[in-house]
Amino acid sequence: MCMCVFAVMPQKCCAPGCSANYDTASGYTSVFRFPADDVRRQQWINKIPRENLNVTKNTVICSRHFEQRFTITEDQFSVNGELVTVRRDRPKLTDDAYPSIFANVPSYLSTHVPQKRKEPADRQREIDGRCDQSFHEWLSSNEVATFEELVDNLEYKMSQYLHQWSWKVLTNCMWLYLVILTFVRLLCVALRFVEV
Repeated sequence: MCMCVFAVMPQKCCAPGCSANYDTASGYTSVFRFPADDVRRQQWINKIPRENLNVTKNTVICSRHFEQRFTITEDQFSVNGELVTVRRDRPKLTDDAYPSIFANVPSYLSTHVPQKRKEPADRQREIDGRCDQSFHEWLSSNEVATFEELVDNLEYKMSQYLHQWSWKVLTNCMWLYLVILTFVRLLCVALRFVEV
């Protein structure tokens, strides 16, 4: 009786200077095949700083060369209405992944991956939140609790916002008025604030 045992050798990374899976003592590093799509495959080939890279069906590149955001290590499922997270045995790549980290070559050969943009709805929510916050801050900074506080802050506020207006403070009231003289017309606006 003859018994054959085949040992599967770990696949070696094609990136220049990478030692992933060459030394079995250091542990196994996940590898990924090149995309079947011609455009994406060519993008990967262009990103890898290696001249005359001949890509076959067995050519792989290891996980060390991908940004962490491109690697999926967990799957999520809904079980009886509850979200369950399961760790993957083998990581997989996102559809937009491409190699960009090459530690054993000059740094200019590694490309920095730009930060992923947020969805338009998320960006709009952030903008709305910042606008609401600044509006509430503005409202709280302009609150007047008493008539004395209004009179005390009047000169500063008038110079800041209403520099064309004039004012007159009496014992228990204050008048704000604006007179605009043009060639033909006269416009007069008056506001009276009374202490209550």
